[in-house]
Amino acid sequence: MTQVDSDFMKHILLLVVIFSFLKVQAQVPAIVWSNYDTSRNLNIKQFDRMSTDERNTAKYIKGFENNRARLTLTDSGNKISPKELQNHDFAILCICRLEKDTISITTALGFMAGLGIITNIHAGSFVTKFFQEADNTPVFKMRESDSAYTDRISVYAEKQRLTLYAKPNFVRNESIFGSLTVQFQRFYELDFKTKQPVIRHYKAKLIFKCKLH
Repeated sequence: MTQVDSDFMKHILLLVVIFSFLKVQAQVPAIVWSNYDTSRNLNIKQFDRMSTDERNTAKYIKGFENNRARLTLTDSGNKISPKELQNHDFAILCICRLEKDTISITTALGFMAGLGIITNIHAGSFVTKFFQEADNTPVFKMRESDSAYTDRISVYAEKQRLTLYAKPNFVRNESIFGSLTVQFQRFYELDFKTKQPVIRHYKAKLIFKCKLH
């Protein structure tokens, strides 16, 4: 299998991860909503100049050109996994859905397991969460004192800012362009080598463009 074929399969399989995760979630803390802002200063032209990786991905995923994001993920000095996400502005699929009066923007990466970010926009406010799944391997917990681990985790933002190019009209086929900066709540992940929990405290920067479905 070539690298392009491998990347294509990852993008297809991550869809399974996303929608299976949305059905069942574990250890979800309280939701915090924030107001978003708008700015015409967001550089759409720069984003529209796709990288080589983005152009290659667009050959295999229909609509990728207008449904993609660039993700930078950091974790308080811990090494990011999977290794693809160690690169800044990592190109990733962006799925945007309109559900009644709420816009749901999902960016995710996964093969047998996965992680991603979901932003929900309602009226003039939004909420963002990070999710991760470990392929039926219990390695996550919200608090160090929790006795049991789980194979999936979902944590909301403790700091978040969303800037959209324009206020959305909440209609299908509408294009959404924006920038998100966020710091998520802490959670714990078991390190199999040391048998000790590692504190995860993710920060993310995301530039995205998508069409509502």
